[in-house]
Formats: sequence, structure tokens, C-alpha cells
Amino acid sequence: MLSFFTLLAYLYKGWHTGFASTFLYYILLTLILYESLLYFTSFLKMEVMREISSKRLQAGGKQFVTIKMKRKLPFPLIWYAAHERWPENMPFVPSQIVFPWFKKEIDITLEIPQLARGVYELKEITIVCGDLFGLMKLDKTIDRLDQFIVYPRYDLLGTWSVKDGQHSGHASIARRHSDELTSVVGVREYAYGDRLSQIHWKATAKNHTLKTKEYEYHVSNHFAVFLDTRPSAYPDNAAFEKAIRLVASLIYLGKKRQLKYSLLLEGALGRARMLEGAQEHDFFRVLEELARLRLDGEGSVASLVGQTLPQLPRGTHLVIVTSQVDRSLSVLLTDLAQKRTTVELFLASESSADDQRMWIHKLQGSGVILHRELA
Repeated sequence: MLSFFTLLAYLYKGWHTGFASTFLYYILLTLILYESLLYFTSFLKMEVMREISSKRLQAGGKQFVTIKMKRKLPFPLIWYAAHERWPENMPFVPSQIVFPWFKKEIDITLEIPQLARGVYELKEITIVCGDLFGLMKLDKTIDRLDQFIVYPRYDLLGTWSVKDGQHSGHASIARRHSDELTSVVGVREYAYGDRLSQIHWKATAKNHTLKTKEYEYHVSNHFAVFLDTRPSAYPDNAAFEKAIRLVASLIYLGKKRQLKYSLLLEGALGRARMLEGAQEHDFFRVLEELARLRLDGEGSVASLVGQTLPQLPRGTHLVIVTSQVDRSLSVLLTDLAQKRTTVELFLASESSADDQRMWIHKLQGSGVILHRELA
């Protein structure tokens, strides 16, 4: 279109020689040269990179994504903007326009606030440029994959206390000592952390290796957390996110107290799967699993917990996190409590259904430690 008007101005200049026609012709000719230079040099040998401020952060935090452009020919009269193809679960991020003038290196930093738990993949960068008069707009898309992960927060238990009367003070998981045990039923190999009073000296002398007494009710410094991932177990997604935050907080609490822990989840084909840990890298492996977790479970809590019980050490402290209590779960937890297994049930939300209230009421006084503070 600009070329057409320039041609008309040239014909007009030839037909009517004068200052106005000559001025108009050279103005349009200058614009054509300017637009041509912009078209051929704006992306010529340009290098585009992306820098992410943090590969790992907690939910609610900020992420800064910097698009770096390096030009070979710094054409001054131009503007640039950068766009990302953001994932669906990411909040809206406005783009920025910069005027680089003679700079060869251009940085555009985009701030992403209040990130939710999850794994984010950035796949494409789109660079847009244009002239100063709005006559031309060009874009170029570069495929570049970067990934970062947003862990759930794990600070929920810092100020959380129980109010149901069965357990007071801050929610905690502590080691129990051997003076709570009953009769000795055998011996086993010595394990690091066993107290001197637990060593079976006669068996040690006979076998020339340290042996530890094994009691009828064996107590370990191990705890297991089961998280219900069925959509029917939570009234909304916010309750599920609160449950995930609670699980992460429990695992964090166990790590700080140097306890062994297991995270129990529903796996493929309705089978239970277990992630065990005790070290720092195990904790972040569990957090990554929680970051990827979706509300897509199908199996009942009682069935899945029953599958994992034989795999857990005797005396394991069992924690269940859900919002739905049915007959099978109530019977299982009551039975475990009667067998002197310490069981805690955390409710991520309060149910209004009469049948659930009935089963929750039956758990009170059964030995199961019931937490309703999250509801």
C-alpha cells in the first residue's frame, strides 16, 4: 500500500512540479526505505534465549522469566515485545514493549505472581517488532523448552492446634520410647538408634554380634502418610490443595525430626504405591510427586491402606488425610487403633452428610486421633 502511494506521489510530482509534490514524494520514499530496512534487519541473525529465575519454588511465590535477545545489526528505529505461550494454569502475564535504539542486547523480564502448585513447561517464545508509525508489525516464533516446578507449601503445621479434646497442643509426630512396650517376643539385628537398654546381651554373646530385643508391640521412628486423591473425597479443589499442603507439612516435620517417612498414594491400576525417605533429597522427591499430583484417584482409602500395611515396619505411625469417612475406613482405623497402632485422621474439610458424621462420631473414643482443624 505504501508503495502504491509512493508511485502516485511520483506521478503527481511529474505532472505538477512544486514544493508540496516533491516533499510528499520524498517523505513517502523515505518511509519505504525505512520499512524495508526494518523488514530485512529486525530478525537478521538474532539470538533469543530464556532465563528462569528459579527452577524450584513454593506455591504462592513469584517467578521471573527473562527473554534475552542479541542483535547483529542494531537498527534503532524499532520496538520489540516478547510473548510466551503460557500453560493454562498460569495467571495472566502482560507483555512489555521496549525501544532498544542502538543496543545490541535486549532484555525483557516478565513477572509471574502467585503461582499455584504444579509443573510448568514453557515451549515457545514469540518475538514481535514494529515500526514507530504502526505501519508494519512482524513476529517470529522460537521453539525453546524450559521447565520449572512449584512445590506445595509446607508450613501449615506451624500454628495449627487440635481442638477436639483428644489431643492438645500443636500437631506433632514424636518418637515413642521402649518403656511403652510390652513383653519381649524375640531378637533382631542391632539397628542404628537402638538404645542400650534394648540390647539382648545373652543373644549378643552367643552370636558374637549385637542383637536387639524385639517386643510384642514394636515401635519404630517411622511414620506413613496416606493422601486420598479421589474427586469425591473433596468438596472443591481448594480442599484438595489444603490436603496436599498438610501432607507436605507433615513430611517436612518428620524430616526436621530425623524420622523415616513414607508417602502412600494410589498408583496405576488401582494399586497403592509408596515413596520412602529419610534424607534431604528424598524430601524434595516427595515434594515433586506432590507437585505433579492430580485429583484422579478411584480406589477406596481402606483398600489402599490395607494393601500397604504389610510393607510398613511394625509400630509405624499412620496418618490418613481425606475429607470423606465411610464405613470401611472407620472399621479399619478402629481395628488398627485396637491393635495399638497409632493412627491419626486429618479431615481437610467438614462433611455435611449425615452418614459421614456418624462414622466420624464413632471414631471418637476409639483411640484414633482425630483432627478437624483444617475443616
